[in-house]
Amino acid sequence: MVIATLHILCAFFVIFLIFMVSGFIAENSSRKKLDEVLERAVVEMGLSKKDVLDGKHSSELASYLSERYSSDKFVNRLSDMFRPILTFLEVVGYLAQLGVIVLAAWFTFTDDIEFAKIAWFAVPVALFFLFINRILFWVCYLLTGRATGEARDVRNMLPELIKED
Repeated sequence: MVIATLHILCAFFVIFLIFMVSGFIAENSSRKKLDEVLERAVVEMGLSKKDVLDGKHSSELASYLSERYSSDKFVNRLSDMFRPILTFLEVVGYLAQLGVIVLAAWFTFTDDIEFAKIAWFAVPVALFFLFINRILFWVCYLLTGRATGEARDVRNMLPELIKED
C-alpha cells in the first residue's frame, strides 16, 4: 500500500512540476512580449528609449499603442479571441489530469493497489494539453503577428501610461 500511495503522490508531484514550469515560462514570455511591444513602439516612433522609460512621451506612446492595438482591428480581435480558448483548454487539461489521479486513487484504495500505476497517465495527459496549447499559441502568432491576448494586454496597460503623463 505504501508503494501504491507513492505512485499516486509522485505522479501528482510530476504534474505539479509541469504546471509550475509551464506557468513560469508563460509568465516570462508574457513579460518579454510586453517589453518587445514597447521596444517596437519606440523604434517605429523614433523616440529615445530612455525618454520613454522616464515617462516623457507617455501620451504619444499611448496614442500609438491604442491605434495599433485597437479592438476595431481584426487581427487584434483574433488575438484576443485565442486567449479564452487557450484558457479553456488549460482548465480542461488540469481537470483531466486531476481526474486521472483521483480515479487512480479511488480504484487503488477501493479495489486493487495495482490501479496506482494508472496515476502516471496524468503525465502524458499534461504534456498533451501543453503541446496543444503551444500549437494554438503559434497558430495565433502566425495568423495575427501577436501573442494570444497581446492586444488586450496592451490596451489594459494604456491607462497606466496615460496616468503617468
